Amino acid sequence: MADQIERSIQSEIMLRIRAAAMPVMALPIPNGIWIPTRSDDEKDIVRRIVRRMKEDGLLLPGALDLSFHWHGGGGIMDVKRPASKDLFGHKKPAGRPSPDQKELVKRAAELGVNYAFVHSWQECRDKLREWGAI
Repeated sequence: MADQIERSIQSEIMLRIRAAAMPVMALPIPNGIWIPTRSDDEKDIVRRIVRRMKEDGLLLPGALDLSFHWHGGGGIMDVKRPASKDLFGHKKPAGRPSPDQKELVKRAAELGVNYAFVHSWQECRDKLREWGAI
């Protein structure tokens, strides 16, 4: 499950793109969900729902967080947790792509699809500029 910081960065990206009226469609990819459960029966129901969504192609392991589309182009991005340090000085490394994500971006590269892993709104904006979207 994504860290809260990744969710916050993704929310910021979506808000900034909408607020600036950029000539790009940003579509979030709901590739994970947390459903609270209390009993074994509820857990079983959730497992069945998630399995069915995967079977139906609604959840794709490795799917990146955002899909961008603009006139004449497109790209996919995943938000990763930036490296950080807690109050005691313990370092937490930046988020890394999963094996499924590595396979997906390998395929994207073969097809010439723009892709990136970003740690902030600024990195996202810079990639969109590099790709000619904005």
